[in-house]
Amino acid sequence: MTGRTQSPYFASRTQVAGLDDGVFVYRGYPAHELAEQTRFEEVAHLLIYGHLPTRRELSQLHDTLMEYRRLTRQLRDAIRLIPTDVPPMGVLRTLIAVAGHYDPVRDGQADNLRRRSVWLLSTIASLVTARHRHVARHRAVDPRPGLSHAAQILYQCQEREPDEAAVRLLDTALILMADNAIDAPCLAVRTVNASRSDLVSGVVAGTAAAKGVAGADLLDGFRRIASADEAPRIVSAALANGETLAGLTRNAGDDRRIATLEQTTREYAEHAGRSATLAIYDAAIKAVADQADLHPTLAFCFALALEMLDLPAASHGPIFVAARVAGWCAHFIEQSATEPPLALHSTYAGPPRRGIPRLSDR
Repeated sequence: MTGRTQSPYFASRTQVAGLDDGVFVYRGYPAHELAEQTRFEEVAHLLIYGHLPTRRELSQLHDTLMEYRRLTRQLRDAIRLIPTDVPPMGVLRTLIAVAGHYDPVRDGQADNLRRRSVWLLSTIASLVTARHRHVARHRAVDPRPGLSHAAQILYQCQEREPDEAAVRLLDTALILMADNAIDAPCLAVRTVNASRSDLVSGVVAGTAAAKGVAGADLLDGFRRIASADEAPRIVSAALANGETLAGLTRNAGDDRRIATLEQTTREYAEHAGRSATLAIYDAAIKAVADQADLHPTLAFCFALALEMLDLPAASHGPIFVAARVAGWCAHFIEQSATEPPLALHSTYAGPPRRGIPRLSDR
């Protein structure tokens, strides 16, 4: 290995999102404060356009989202053609790729990249809800004018207009999941951009990468617990058997995003009469913390929020993508303006240079 230089695989500075003095921010605004004070559409505008919208800009964004909510006949057919037992994240990856063939935005100029991002934001939400209805053997629900993005997702999944508390919880969850800086799925999006490919391909790549991050049922290990009293015993048995409890980490840190989503989930559970269910998770999480020093990640809290909203586990990964696409598009747009294109690097670690033996000597 003497004489070989080390080089990073991929490195980038970004103005979209990241930690600022221990606080996770979107373009300088603390994400948890945005979740407390804004709607998801405002945060999507912030990420994609670079600034919080005025009233007029927010109204225009609502109109554009509504313009793109109805799926083409070809996409509705594709939803029905994929077998219902195919894993949902794989289905969504495929449907986004198919949707790219019907992209109504024609070129890759910066303004059109932003409009294409809004089209993706709207279309992916509609794909998620329509596929959910198809798997549940229910008819698809047409979008309803006047609803916010979060309310629209709940309405098209459940065929009833949600109350304000439910919309507030989903808004909070979507906002806090809208970006996570350059993690693995975002790296996939930016890597596609580095080859000067298109935005839809980047989002397909991000969805494929997110399948490993968000595709699992993070609450599955806790569903067997029927009461708070039995949580310590069941957790202890699971740990003794070497079971992996997804969505937990030893390095929870002081993430205000987690605290904000936990608090909003708790408020909704009390409002919706789900306090007993939340008590089971509280007891289980405390038992895991006491016995294994493991703590919930933001992804776990996101899944728990969707569970409280009666959205099935199969929808959790796709709704994660419906939120995160705002951040992915922002990163793609940011990198599209970078000159020269960001390079990918690797360090060779194989055998030293050698001669090629003759065939007879091998």
